[in-house]
Amino acid sequence: MGGGMSKERKHELDAEHERNLREDQQNEERNRLDQIREIMKERQAEFEDGMKKKENDLLSEAEKNLDLIKEALEDLEDLKVQNQRKLENWKSNFEEQGKQKKQELREEGDREIEKRQNDLKNDMEKLKKLQGELNEKRGILLKSMEEQNEFKEKLQKEHDEITAKTVKEHQERLSKGKNELFDFQKSAKEDMKKLQEKDQEQQSKMMDEKKKQGAYQLSTFLQMRKAIGGDEQNVDIKIECDNIRMLYNRFKKSYENDVNAIRRMIFEMERNEKLKNQPQINDTLVVFGKFCDKAESVYQRLPKEYQNLAETFKTINSKKSEIEDEMEKIQNSIKKYKKARKESMTLADLQIRTQFENLRKLVNDLDGVILKVHTFNIDPSNQLLAVLDKTMEESSRNVLQRIGNGSGNGSGSQAAINK
Repeated sequence: MGGGMSKERKHELDAEHERNLREDQQNEERNRLDQIREIMKERQAEFEDGMKKKENDLLSEAEKNLDLIKEALEDLEDLKVQNQRKLENWKSNFEEQGKQKKQELREEGDREIEKRQNDLKNDMEKLKKLQGELNEKRGILLKSMEEQNEFKEKLQKEHDEITAKTVKEHQERLSKGKNELFDFQKSAKEDMKKLQEKDQEQQSKMMDEKKKQGAYQLSTFLQMRKAIGGDEQNVDIKIECDNIRMLYNRFKKSYENDVNAIRRMIFEMERNEKLKNQPQINDTLVVFGKFCDKAESVYQRLPKEYQNLAETFKTINSKKSEIEDEMEKIQNSIKKYKKARKESMTLADLQIRTQFENLRKLVNDLDGVILKVHTFNIDPSNQLLAVLDKTMEESSRNVLQRIGNGSGNGSGSQAAINK
């Protein structure tokens, strides 16, 4: 019933205290009465001994002097009266002192009870005030954690949208570059076919110019093909890396939810309460496993020229078992706490605090590794567009220049082809 004492229990304690006081006083009175009886008995014995002695003396002296016997009897009577008065006075004083002592004990007991009641009241007020402050701070903490979680979810959603949009733009620009190259090749073939259909004389006049132009176009085509071929591989790797990052972001979202739940759960454990906030560690382990499997798959298929990226994936795989071990330790600590609480035991050492900090450190380290995956390469489509713009511009300029100069020798065409 909280930290307080029920009214019935308080009355029981007061009644028990009153009974104990009465019993102590009664025992003390009985002891004193016993002492009085013992004293009276001793004095009576002394008195009787004295009487016998005096009677013997009187009997021995009776014959000598009857007056002395009478006087002795009178003195004896006076002594009896005095002794009786002393006994009555002593008894009266004893009863008065007993009443006074009893009153003092009762007053002292009342003062002690009142003091303890006041102390208990003050302690209850302090406890109530402290409980209010703790509840207020707990509310502020939970609200802050919820706001932080909402903000992280918002950032994660924006990051996922930007990543998906970027991958789509990469694919569209690559497809556009391939289509432009295909159109260029198709146009060149159609021009060659038209030249063959013309008469031999016209064909011979234009052959030199076409050879020059064709040689330059061939050189341009080879440059573009080389650029596109290299970037295709680069884009494929980049898309795989984007997929890995998206899987990691899903893991981080589930992980952040677990972090908030673990914080609240530790707060409940410290107060030995029933757990209301439990992390979904099994779900997080599943998402983390998919992320690690994808990273391992890409690592196994990486070309040799991506050595730096391969080292990054090795680091990811090395962190896998450590993170999974810490998550499983946290699960075991939760089971251990539930068992201890079911058996009405209190855990003196909550190891889950250390396990939680270890897990956070490992995931923070993994964040740095994922950042290397994010920044390992520049946008390959920009390289392709730059090559296309440059080669098309040079092709147009050279063709116009050769047409203006008329026919020339064929050595330039042959050099371009050899190049």
